[in-house]
Amino acid sequence: AMDRLARRGILMPIVRWTLTIGAILWFPLAQPVLEVFLKGGLVQTSTGIALLVVQLLGAAYLLKSAAFLGIYFLVLWLILRWNTQRRVSRLLTRWRRVAPDGSDATVNLAAAVMSWCDELLDPIRVARQREEQLAQKADQAKQKLTADSAAARAATDRSAPPASSSPAHRPACPASDTPPRGSRTPPRSPA
Repeated sequence: AMDRLARRGILMPIVRWTLTIGAILWFPLAQPVLEVFLKGGLVQTSTGIALLVVQLLGAAYLLKSAAFLGIYFLVLWLILRWNTQRRVSRLLTRWRRVAPDGSDATVNLAAAVMSWCDELLDPIRVARQREEQLAQKADQAKQKLTADSAAARAATDRSAPPASSSPAHRPACPASDTPPRGSRTPPRSPA
């Protein structure tokens, strides 16, 4: 289908070249020179060519030529745009008749674009999946390290003697008249 839009041939490149490059060469240069040759004889031609060179390099002539070529190429562009739009619309209509559900990417422009976008996004998807796998492996390694360190702490705690905080194992303090630190009761006075 894309080959039909970009038709190749022998005649069309010549026509395209003539409409673009040929116009740039013909209107400002070739046409005035041929006009001088066709108007006069050989004696008048030599003086006519000198006058023509001066006229061709003048600002007024260059502005007229540039304005004319600008209008010419604008009209040419509008014609080409209209013709291309007409051809594309006709081709899209034909494609819709062939595959009305739009499932065939070879005849449906939207499906072809979506397929192309998917192909462009494949390397990004692969990189994203690789990063997700690496993140999962990092989480698993972190969980394993946490479990290993917890097991090592548990093994260390089993081998160490237990620290006792029951009052039976505390050494006895001699009785004194001073209250323990942190208590709010005043000391007793001896009677």
